[in-house]
Amino acid sequence: MTRSKRDPRLLGIWRSDKSLTLAEWAFSKKATPKGRRTIRRLFGRFRMRYTPTQIYAEFEGHRTITPYKVLATDADSVAILRFIEDGKTEIQHVHFADPNVHWVSVGRNREFFRRMQPNPSMQRTGRQRRAKSTVARLARR
Repeated sequence: MTRSKRDPRLLGIWRSDKSLTLAEWAFSKKATPKGRRTIRRLFGRFRMRYTPTQIYAEFEGHRTITPYKVLATDADSVAILRFIEDGKTEIQHVHFADPNVHWVSVGRNREFFRRMQPNPSMQRTGRQRRAKSTVARLARR
């Protein structure tokens, strides 16, 4: 059995960065003012925590856990395979703007995420606490 690839750049807690995302967000020409306000309110609230094998996501009190594996890496990005519900999978490309900022495609737009300091409320196990110390080391670089 081969060991799965890992990329330490992913590890840690990330939060949607509202200002970076909205700075270049292209709304549909059909979007109403109310629809635009609704979209604007979504950003900045979504949090993800990457461990070596799982993504813990939280948005407005709803939490999900998604297993994943690293498919490929290069100097600026990581391609992951996410195992979503009902046996389905999804490939996602995570692009790093710098060590503490990454973005993912959202349709024709990009959503940016900024690395957060470890948050104790999202820590649950010894393995996850070790990921917290990895984040702290990466943040000091």
